[in-house]
Amino acid sequence: MLTNYNNAIALQLTPAGQALLHNGLFSPAQLGVGNSLCYNNPNSLPVNSLCAVAPPVPLAPPGQVNLSWLRALDLRVAWSYTLREGITIQPSAGFYNLFNFANFDLPGTALNGLLTGAAGQINGTTAAGHNVDRVGVGTGVYSLGAPRQLEFGLRLIF
Repeated sequence: MLTNYNNAIALQLTPAGQALLHNGLFSPAQLGVGNSLCYNNPNSLPVNSLCAVAPPVPLAPPGQVNLSWLRALDLRVAWSYTLREGITIQPSAGFYNLFNFANFDLPGTALNGLLTGAAGQINGTTAAGHNVDRVGVGTGVYSLGAPRQLEFGLRLIF
């Protein structure tokens, strides 16, 4: 899809630029047609320069990885003992991420859309560099996607 866009639409005038050209307000050169700065480095254009050219979109380098899905199986078991009428004791055990799945790309550390080529970016994260976004041990009893954790509890119901 990006290749089709780059071949058919990129480096052509945008619809707004075409309207300006059609109404005779500007020439193609004034709108940035043929100006390589317009699509290679638009921040270096002189003040008051126009750039109505659709920029090309670079393809991702080979070997990039996608966002991972969250894998976790949580299990909590509890049983109740009635000591006397109205008083119950309930011990429990909770297992978070029971099978100890490795998780990547949680909402706070997901791959971002910047195109700098660094690890953690959509165009710079290879399988080897993907461990940058691996979920580690959190704080407290349970953290989303963290390695396996156990929780033991005792509840008094009265």
